[in-house]
Amino acid sequence: MIQMRFIGERRPVARITMIVTDGDRGVKRQTMPFVASSKVRHEPVYSRLGFDWGEDNASTVELARAILRRVYPGGYTHVLNDAMYKRFAAEVVAKLPRDAFEMTDATVQAWVGGQVR
Repeated sequence: MIQMRFIGERRPVARITMIVTDGDRGVKRQTMPFVASSKVRHEPVYSRLGFDWGEDNASTVELARAILRRVYPGGYTHVLNDAMYKRFAAEVVAKLPRDAFEMTDATVQAWVGGQVR
């Protein structure tokens, strides 16, 4: 069973780390890049300034979009759309503690489950 954790820290600048635990394969730690990289692509749509959390702005929507796209990697049009990114940003990401946060894929899935009834 694959489990994901997202950790946000501001030391010295904002950084998001995704930790993936995959049963027998162990643990993989990966910094979520803001621009395209070899394995995890994230092309900015809402903000080219980076990710943010703990307040309501375009960079918060960018982080919401990145997290939803990691948890739901494709084919989930009911989740991967502009309205859901903005709602997830306003209801969850903007309310995270400003200094640091930790969020699991189960938390994201529970929020999505409450939206698509």
